[in-house]
Amino acid sequence: PAKGHAACLTAAGERVWANTDNAALIEDMTQREFCGLAAQVDSHGVFSLLGA
Repeated sequence: PAKGHAACLTAAGERVWANTDNAALIEDMTQREFCGLAAQVDSHGVFSLLGA
């Protein structure tokens, strides 16, 4: 895939959609479960994993 999509929850409990075009992260998303992992979403809607 060229782009990864994630449904995320903010600290306030709001749901937001986020994307990534990071090839290594996208590959990782196809190999393991991402539910419950902590992520950061920037002002452009791009996410990255925290602690990764």
